[in-house]
Amino acid sequence: HQALTPTAAAVYVDGTFMATNVQTSPLLFDIERAEVLKGPQGSLYGRNATAGAINFISIEPGRQTEGYLAGEFGNFGRVNVNAAYNTPVSDTLAVRLSGRYLSQSPLIDNVVTDNTVSAPNDAGGKRNEFGLRLLAKFTPTDQTSALFNVHYAEDNGINASPRNESLTQLGNHEISVGPDGVQDTDNEFYGASLRGEHDFGTAQLTSQLSFEGFNQQYGFDFAALPGFFGGQTANLSYDRNLSQIASESRLAFQRDRLNGMVGIYLEAEEFDQDYRVWCGKLNLSTLVGSCNYIAAGRRVGAAPSPAGASASTLQSIIAQTRKTAALFTYNQYALTPQLDLVFGGRLTAENIKGNGEGRHIFDDGTVGLNNQFATDANGNQVTIGPAIGGNEISETRLSGNVGLNYKPSDAVLLYLSYANGFKSGGFNGEVINNASHFNDAGLFGPESVDSIEAGIKWAAGTARLELAGYYNFYSDPQARFFENVTLDDGTVIGLNSLSNFDKARSFGIDASAAITPFEGFDLTAAISVIDTEIEDAAQPSLDGNNLPFAPG
Repeated sequence: HQALTPTAAAVYVDGTFMATNVQTSPLLFDIERAEVLKGPQGSLYGRNATAGAINFISIEPGRQTEGYLAGEFGNFGRVNVNAAYNTPVSDTLAVRLSGRYLSQSPLIDNVVTDNTVSAPNDAGGKRNEFGLRLLAKFTPTDQTSALFNVHYAEDNGINASPRNESLTQLGNHEISVGPDGVQDTDNEFYGASLRGEHDFGTAQLTSQLSFEGFNQQYGFDFAALPGFFGGQTANLSYDRNLSQIASESRLAFQRDRLNGMVGIYLEAEEFDQDYRVWCGKLNLSTLVGSCNYIAAGRRVGAAPSPAGASASTLQSIIAQTRKTAALFTYNQYALTPQLDLVFGGRLTAENIKGNGEGRHIFDDGTVGLNNQFATDANGNQVTIGPAIGGNEISETRLSGNVGLNYKPSDAVLLYLSYANGFKSGGFNGEVINNASHFNDAGLFGPESVDSIEAGIKWAAGTARLELAGYYNFYSDPQARFFENVTLDDGTVIGLNSLSNFDKARSFGIDASAAITPFEGFDLTAAISVIDTEIEDAAQPSLDGNNLPFAPG
């Protein structure tokens, strides 16, 4: 998925939802545990999601002075250092400072396939990361606590260039790129949150206010060699900024045979991106490349070109805001001492606004808007209009879950559940070709899923067994599509964007077992069997295939 698109599985760090797929990994240190929920989510907390939720929870400050320093060293120059220090400040206040540093040399070999071009080692990717987190926990009474969390992380390595499958002479774990596309990465991530909790006895209130943000600058060489595609290559770069603020409050309560929870979630995001494609060396003042990249003329289309000039650099600029509000509830009601009814629901309202423009910088420095041709129903090439515009998407959805839990004994749980969920649509942010981008070509719709699961959980003594079967039916699932574009010389290349299939389904079985024959020694085993299929008669080349990234 793209950085401006929520992932199918919602990811949280210390209860804060991470709005994009690039925010999480820099903060994964000094972790106490990870909580994983399968299937459509939205009635328990946070954001709605179609695939599941993962919550990484850091070790909270305690009342003992303690700490650790851990080092890990490996081949490829790998150095990974983690440290933490915990101390009480008073009887009611404790703080914990933790951090991580990681460096690693390239894992992929960059080899020379053209003796006229050097192949720098750094193109295989480098890691140079660090992160810091400060937690302060205030506990004025046994019933009330407040946790303050502030964190900062950087990624200053080099993004690895992709493998070019057309270079058949390459071996495993080899690429071949020149020096022009090797770009330093400058990514920083930052945020803060304040969570308050109070226990009323028969009810518990949790409320959290959070802010997260990042800015990213990175890129890579996409097309490998100066001789590739008749001398045209492509270097890519991204300059992204995101800020999000969120508020979540949950009230859990116990009444006779009912354990319930109600919550409210509010979030606002702002995202902008400057995406560039060029060939050779880029002049940062004029944004003109030293050669013209792949498909430059095709992207310009009907846009007027200055006399004697040709298109050199593509630039797509997009800004997007997203506002989300939701009410949710999750409940468990005891029908009998052995049988519980589980039910939940979520009402979500989202508003997404996007605007931007697609430009070409010509080799004389002139800047013009793209106006790529499109093919009409009769196969004729038609002009759509200059690549500038915007659109607004508003979506209100009701989702939820219902199920039965049956416990014939303390050792056995049988369950049956149904849940549905959705993930909102949005705008593609990488290439803005013409005026249709925000209303058609660059627009993708929401995906939704209906899921049924049945299973058994058994635990007795030192042994545990879990078995589950499930079936998921997807409507309009989101995925990357590759569109074939024919260049002026007849070469066909694939360009990708996020769009929707018609339907898809998946079903399977998960099984796991664990036993502890003696203290300190655990044996575990697990197996997953899954089958997936895309259903889209309008796209026969995809109809019947497995879903992306699903095993065969």
